[in-house]
Amino acid sequence: MLVELGRANFHFPDLERFNFLLSIYRAAGQFSVFSMKTLLEWTDFTARYSAIRILTRVPKEIFDVLEQSENLVLQTSDVAQSSPLVREKAAYLAQQNLNSLDLCHAFYHLSAYTEEPQAIAFLRDEFRNNVELLTLAGLLLPVPSPSSAIISKYLGTLVSND
Repeated sequence: MLVELGRANFHFPDLERFNFLLSIYRAAGQFSVFSMKTLLEWTDFTARYSAIRILTRVPKEIFDVLEQSENLVLQTSDVAQSSPLVREKAAYLAQQNLNSLDLCHAFYHLSAYTEEPQAIAFLRDEFRNNVELLTLAGLLLPVPSPSSAIISKYLGTLVSND
């Protein structure tokens, strides 16, 4: 059923309704099918956009994005030999939802295929607020690939609209 929602112009208007749907799945004993991977693979643009928007902000207590992630952008062990200041910043970033490489890749993919002003404004704001994680995630995209063009297009949009 969760897969089907992503084909029907479905969207999460806010975190409260995301939590409501999640609680229905939990009550039905179907929480395991409510996966981030399914949400990020929704085919309908509106559905995928709303999922990404919610997943970037959902508190861990409601839905643990990092636990659902197959890969992370940053691990604290990556900077274990760094200065205390760098380790402190990395520890903070490692706890953010956009530390999910899966979520970041979906973010970049979405940004390449939208012309909708509201979505572009959201993507631009998220990039500015999470520049470290999204830049690191962009560096982890396979090269050469269409994803490289996605990053170039998106960064070009940011620079030209400032």
